[in-house]
Amino acid sequence: MRIYNFDRVIGNTGTVNVIRASLRDGVFNNFTIFSGLPGTGKSTCAEISALSLTCEHPSGGNPCLECNTCKTNLEGLKKDGIGKSIIKKNIASIANRKDIDEMVKEIFKLQSPEGNSVYILEEFHTLNSNYQTMLLEELDRLASDVYVIICTTKIKNLLPELKSRSITFTFNRLNDKESLLLYDMLIEDLPKDRKPKRKIKNLILERSRGIPRELTLLLDYVSRGNYDEDDICEAFHYISTEVYTNLLQMMSISLEDTISYANEYMDKDLYTLVDGFKSYMIQAVVYLVSGNLAGLPVEERKIIAEVLDKNKARKICSILERLGADRLDQNSLMLALIDMQQVVEGQGVKDASLRNRREVSRQVKEAKSSAKMMKELEKDTTNSMSTLKLNSDILFSLGTGKEGDK
Repeated sequence: MRIYNFDRVIGNTGTVNVIRASLRDGVFNNFTIFSGLPGTGKSTCAEISALSLTCEHPSGGNPCLECNTCKTNLEGLKKDGIGKSIIKKNIASIANRKDIDEMVKEIFKLQSPEGNSVYILEEFHTLNSNYQTMLLEELDRLASDVYVIICTTKIKNLLPELKSRSITFTFNRLNDKESLLLYDMLIEDLPKDRKPKRKIKNLILERSRGIPRELTLLLDYVSRGNYDEDDICEAFHYISTEVYTNLLQMMSISLEDTISYANEYMDKDLYTLVDGFKSYMIQAVVYLVSGNLAGLPVEERKIIAEVLDKNKARKICSILERLGADRLDQNSLMLALIDMQQVVEGQGVKDASLRNRREVSRQVKEAKSSAKMMKELEKDTTNSMSTLKLNSDILFSLGTGKEGDK
């Protein structure tokens, strides 16, 4: 679902407000860079900005979406990226120098007799320095009614000279509150029977990791089908925060309970399990330091506060960091869980490991001692049985002899 109005953009509030104000006041820069992670709203805001710049009746920085120019530009953006006075191109799809040359010429020919023209260039960082220089050399010839908006996920790959000629806006992930606001906005128009239940809602919010595009795609997917809740969780390798909270609680009880509970999830994707636990523990550290963890239910926050302090949480984070994806298996995870359980109990990991080794050594010695005693007992029993058999034979022989004498 595409958004063509700044009022419906969630997150990056300061950035969006400045962009909108510059459009409202007619001071939007002719050469602008939108930088940030994939899916954080760069293209959306670039399209809204382009529509506003070319709109016949803009209002408060927003396009009207009703005038002929808006309608034809919208149709072009949805179809192939080419509208009446807006052209949108993905640079990564341009294969050779000839295409680059044509694109640059096209930019500086793109002038509408009826108003502004806008060129949106996505994935601009895929251009090498020579091609970027070609565009840089032409910037001084850019007409006042022509605008170029560059979208990039790797601004470090852009020439410093190019960046110095632009106004750059950075787009970041949504925080937990903003993700929830976006989710609530998107489900407003869904029929009641299509709105996800609590577990799926949490899956969407956690798996999207503050990326609006991922949240939108996940919600759209799960709301279009009649899926079983547990099947969806398994399909997306979803492990709820409740699992990690329960695991912490088991660590505060005993090592046996910890291992027993962890075994229930060993058939899951271990990377997802550990990666989720890492994210959970980082949030736990933030909560213990600042008291801010709005994403978790009150009951789970209470357990975290009871089981951990910030130092213990940091130690567990360090243990989890040792579990690299290249050497992650059930054995290494179990050893890490033993170390974490000892941290929760307030014991040093080295001391705990030493105690574990001593305990194992003690048990081995006891087992050897028991085995030795059993062997001696068997030997004594065998000797006794032999003696008993011998005595029995002698008695039988004597008895037979007496019978013969008579």
